[in-house]
Amino acid sequence: MDWEDFRYFTAIALAGSVRGAAEALAVNASTVTRRLDQFEARLGVRLFTRTHSGLQITRIGAEVIADLEGVAADLGGIERRLLGRDADLAGLLRITLPDVFALTPLLLDFAEFSIEYPAIKLELLSERPETQRLEVDVAVRITDEPPETMVGRRLGGFRLTAYASLDYLTLHDPGDDPDNATWIESGFAAAHAPHFKELHFASLAVGIKCTSLLSQLAAVKANMGVTILPCVLGDGEPTLSRVGSIERVDAQAVWLLFHPHLRGVARVHAFTEFLQDAFGKLQDALLGRIDDGSSATK
Repeated sequence: MDWEDFRYFTAIALAGSVRGAAEALAVNASTVTRRLDQFEARLGVRLFTRTHSGLQITRIGAEVIADLEGVAADLGGIERRLLGRDADLAGLLRITLPDVFALTPLLLDFAEFSIEYPAIKLELLSERPETQRLEVDVAVRITDEPPETMVGRRLGGFRLTAYASLDYLTLHDPGDDPDNATWIESGFAAAHAPHFKELHFASLAVGIKCTSLLSQLAAVKANMGVTILPCVLGDGEPTLSRVGSIERVDAQAVWLLFHPHLRGVARVHAFTEFLQDAFGKLQDALLGRIDDGSSATK
């Protein structure tokens, strides 16, 4: 039995395509196809049905995935117990971090941590669905319901409000002349403030739609319209301004989480303490407290 076959199979099931699995595994698509064909041939079953729209997992394939989840949990438990015996301030630390925080000064604190603890190597992972099944040491999550399988602490919250570029606002008035302004739609707003537009900018036509926070920030800086952004991003951009006197919206809480078996690991303890201090320093910016602490426009 080659466990690599199961790794390739799981990657394909998560991605739903050979190309997506190849990107996640950092290999060529032809390698993924060859491994899948060999795996199915050895098992004598079809794990996926090939269609014009991609790969559809079969009933047998779904059963294999369910079995693998149990195996992965067992193997992960073994690994975490072994890691729990590690008392050295050294080794790899795998962290998931939402994109919103990767765009803030928080990364400067990560740099300071690396200087203070040079033997601890940080690996930052995105919050893509496939990373949810990986063995992550520390997870920063935006949620009101942290998973019961992990322990940790609440780091605080963050707020959002409407922004546009200064150049855009010299030519458009979203409040008094909504027909002359457009709205930048985003997946981030849909997840964290789904009713914001209909409450404050219902008359604005939707212009560009962005699926990532990075593209949304780029769009509003490029004078493409009005959008909702985390205050820590919008207030930090000198070319942007808050729109009107709209109250800031509270998003879900920010949690710092890790597996219980890692509670005694020195590098995890050092990083979580460091991260809590970093978020404490960032709270005013996260909550949009600018100038005198009000929510008024710049």
